[in-house]
Amino acid sequence: MMVRESMRVDDLDAEQAFELLRSVPDAQLIDVRRDDERVALGAPSLEEVGKRVIHAVWPTSPDLSLDDFIATAERELADAGAHHDSPVLIVCRSGVRSRAAGEALAARGWTRCLNVAGGFSGRPDLAGWSDRGLPVSHI
Repeated sequence: MMVRESMRVDDLDAEQAFELLRSVPDAQLIDVRRDDERVALGAPSLEEVGKRVIHAVWPTSPDLSLDDFIATAERELADAGAHHDSPVLIVCRSGVRSRAAGEALAARGWTRCLNVAGGFSGRPDLAGWSDRGLPVSHI
């Protein structure tokens, strides 16, 4: 793990995230970006590790609520076989919304929430998932 710790949510870079998803059977990845972002930019692909990316949109508009996010994320995590001690990695575009989403899940008892620092697209000071050449799908 690297970068910083906040409210039970550790940061790790995209390569560390992919390796964790590859090596830990119950580790799951949640993409909290909106559909239009995923369509425009692509999304992480976990096909080569035999997993699917969970999609639960972080509420950034009045038509979505924190309760909607939590309900979707917890339902999808359960469907994927995750439990409250499973590593739950969260990604957004740059790593800001995913940190907030991790903190919300941690507050609900998920004990191993991990923020993918740099997100999918990266930022000037930190490369993201797509910058590092990790598997991407185009929706």
